[in-house]
Amino acid sequence: MRRRAQRVITGVVHAIRYICFCLAVVALLPFVSATPSHASTAFSDGFESGDLTSWTANVGLIAQQEAVFSGAWAARATGPGRKAYAYTQLSSPSAEVTYGTRFDLLSRSTSVVLLRLQTATGTNLLTVLINNAGKLAVRNDVVGRATASKLIPSGSTWHHLVVHVLVDGSASHIDVALDDPAMPQIRKIDSLGITPIGRLQLGESAKNRTYSVAFDEVIADITVNDTGAPTQPVDLESTSTSAAAVDLAWTASLDDTGVAGYTIYRDAGIGPVPVGTSTTTSYTDATVAALTTYGYSVDAFDQVGNHSAPSLPISVTTPGLVTDADAPTAPTGISTMTATDGVVSLAWSRSTDNVGVAGYTIYRSEGGQPGVEVETGPFPRAADRTVSASSSYTYTVDAFDAAGNRSARSEPIEVVTPSSGTDPVIAAAGDIACDPAGSGFLGGVGTATKCRQQYTSDLLVNAGLTAVLTLGDNQYECGAYPQYLQSFDLSWGRLNPIMFPAPGNHDYEAPLGALDCDATHQALGYFEYFGDVAGQVGKGYYSYDLGAWHLIALNSNCGFVGGCGVGSPQETWLRADLAAHPASCTLAYWHHPRWSSGSIHGSSANVGAFWSALNGARADIVLSGHVHNYERFAPQLPSGVADAAGIREFVVGTGGANHYAFGTPIANSEVRIADTFGVLRLTLHPDSYDWSFESETGQELDSGRTACH
Repeated sequence: MRRRAQRVITGVVHAIRYICFCLAVVALLPFVSATPSHASTAFSDGFESGDLTSWTANVGLIAQQEAVFSGAWAARATGPGRKAYAYTQLSSPSAEVTYGTRFDLLSRSTSVVLLRLQTATGTNLLTVLINNAGKLAVRNDVVGRATASKLIPSGSTWHHLVVHVLVDGSASHIDVALDDPAMPQIRKIDSLGITPIGRLQLGESAKNRTYSVAFDEVIADITVNDTGAPTQPVDLESTSTSAAAVDLAWTASLDDTGVAGYTIYRDAGIGPVPVGTSTTTSYTDATVAALTTYGYSVDAFDQVGNHSAPSLPISVTTPGLVTDADAPTAPTGISTMTATDGVVSLAWSRSTDNVGVAGYTIYRSEGGQPGVEVETGPFPRAADRTVSASSSYTYTVDAFDAAGNRSARSEPIEVVTPSSGTDPVIAAAGDIACDPAGSGFLGGVGTATKCRQQYTSDLLVNAGLTAVLTLGDNQYECGAYPQYLQSFDLSWGRLNPIMFPAPGNHDYEAPLGALDCDATHQALGYFEYFGDVAGQVGKGYYSYDLGAWHLIALNSNCGFVGGCGVGSPQETWLRADLAAHPASCTLAYWHHPRWSSGSIHGSSANVGAFWSALNGARADIVLSGHVHNYERFAPQLPSGVADAAGIREFVVGTGGANHYAFGTPIANSEVRIADTFGVLRLTLHPDSYDWSFESETGQELDSGRTACH
């Protein structure tokens, strides 16, 4: 059983994507305003929708997937002969704006505009460009004066450009930074007039320029002055009280720019002192003592630290300690999920307890000997990795609570492992479990066309598998830990003892309306659920061996892990891992497919460096998801040319979420199945592999065998 540690995240949690952009805002502030203010996101590019509809107007800029920094889509501007720009109209003009983008200067023989800040009527205020000499420059369009830096941005490399502007007459501030927000290449005080910024342009609006530039992660923040405090919290009450904890709840406060959180105060006879903060309208004080009276009050605060008046206080008296002498019920329904010559995986029904079940202990006996403890953990499943081939074992399990009370043991189950020398058999799919609050979930039953995670997981249970690989987007909509427990855990979670996951983009997202999402975009729910097996938090890539094969799980959510390109931390780790494990057969897997004929998402060029590194090490297989269909490709080189020495890719986004259609088949696509949920089964022989794509009904729809390189 893999340990799933409950991680307590303390201190300031920094969002990795675009370094949260907030770091750039702070680093570029050359002044301190006497008026409390905070940065508020005014615009983001919307490129992941596959178009430019998030922009107010677009003239010649295109959405594309060939040059992408993160995700699956970016924009591209190309000249000469046409204008290639888009602009967004701010909902409210602002005197202070931080505007940034990632850009890749693919080619250039003239100057080219990257970013432009304008008034609400389109009058130019400030332009950031690459000048004719190839240097990063800024032009004050109000006074007609340009300033060039000494920096010449390299081509075919993604750069991080951030401009911070405060319009304040002759005391206007201009800061422009490339690749290091803390060290602006251009910083000056100049005259920009007094008209605030109302429009933001991306790209070149002149026709007679020769260039090609890709843009990604375009975002703008405006600075909002805030002097008003939130309203006073009301209706503070204790919703539950024990000898060890007091649960509090109250009605939400209101604020003109949004409530950031609440401070909880406790008075134990010496006056109110802060005991904690909460971003929700509830709090648990777990530092109380039994038979003690406390006073509680709560205030609200906004993003700049304005605090409301405190709520009316309440008094709470904790009860005395209660002795828990009741044991949990005995586990039932113990069954074998898989049995190989090296691992036995078991699952059973959850026990119940008057206070709560803390965990389970699994016992194994053989040859008539008394059962010995082999594993303890919090979930109703376990894996025994100490078994031998051709052996008979008897297992039982009991449950225990926090007070140490243990249930009776379950009924025994006998498991016989197969003979040694059996080649590993694995199964894989991505895009799996629906949001439990979604309309198609229906208690986990799903519909005919979506939320089929229960049925695809049934293909895996007791199927003699050595391992199960998930290919990302394991849990929709945002991979929150409660969502994992309510959906994925009840279906594919039955195979967790033999599971090796990879994260998807939905593990990092926090869409509007989805519950319990990780607003820091660090996939904390994913890492909390899978625990140590998912790799290090903040990375999510790792490797392991099965039989004669070396397997590598990578993280294709590039913007959240420092990129995926050549020289990125992950690509550097990958090359070192391949050099340290020169296996005769190698398989890698991640979420976004390098190649896909799907009409939605399609191919992702931002993982091209992975493919190059793997091909250089003579890897054999790449597995991906993201596109919700099944597609098999012929072995191909990083260039996309079919070659027996290349890597074969399987796109298996068929884990249960829903279906995506195919567009025009791209080169080297051999098999495409758009309307079937299922899993890919692979038998990993010492010098070859067999594959079989099986539908949720158990029908084999694609199969074959290929030798390793």
